[in-house]
Amino acid sequence: KVNIYLNDGTILYLNGFMDTGNNLIEPYTNKKVIIINKKVNENFYLVPYKTVSGESLIKCFTPKKVYIDGIGEISNISVGVCDEKFNGYNCLLNYKIMEEI
Repeated sequence: KVNIYLNDGTILYLNGFMDTGNNLIEPYTNKKVIIINKKVNENFYLVPYKTVSGESLIKCFTPKKVYIDGIGEISNISVGVCDEKFNGYNCLLNYKIMEEI
């Protein structure tokens, strides 16, 4: 379970998956990026990323805070937003989060 606290006071209640393929780091501040497939109304900035199918940009924002059940509150994080489905999940966690525990 992942709770993302948006800057407007809204809380997103998500089902997260620790994705070993997600090692995206925001290059300007070195924040780890978790990816969600929910529509949110936040101030976005673009972060470059690479996949096996090519390179592109993902819309990201900095949340007020993120809480991951079993891990706790995570700081220094960015949230990327995409339109893809995640097979039963709506949040792909960056596996490098585990390095902070």
